[in-house]
Amino acid sequence: MAAFICVFVCSLFLASQAQLDNGQGHVYEEMFGALDTDGDRFISKAEFDTFAPSLDADGNGKVSGTEFVTAFMAATPDAHDPVHNRQAAELMFKDMSPDQDNSVAISQLGTLFTLFDIDGDGEVSNIEFFSGWRKYHYMQGDHHHHSTPAQ
Repeated sequence: MAAFICVFVCSLFLASQAQLDNGQGHVYEEMFGALDTDGDRFISKAEFDTFAPSLDADGNGKVSGTEFVTAFMAATPDAHDPVHNRQAAELMFKDMSPDQDNSVAISQLGTLFTLFDIDGDGEVSNIEFFSGWRKYHYMQGDHHHHSTPAQ
């Protein structure tokens, strides 16, 4: 039974990844690869924590919505639809619950990590990252680019 579940999950992953071949798949892989600095196909909390301060462009200890979106757009220059990609970045930032001045303290950026760490094991696998990536790109209405993902 476990083997069947593994094959089923892997099949869903591969089918969903094939849907990204319209130009978004390589962007997702580039982003994952940039965060997975040791190349083990998992993003650890330590890898994320090393990356997070780079989002604070002005060095004030907080990441503003503008800083986050700018960094996201710079990290995904090959996105097939820049407007769509910007909207996905804005949704991710909103889910980190910015404060009244539309910023998130560097120490609170771990919220973004937990949004992608679906099973809560302290690592974001390729499949978890892919699921989170798809979630944010579907949340803002990208239904015209892809078929609806399996639930």
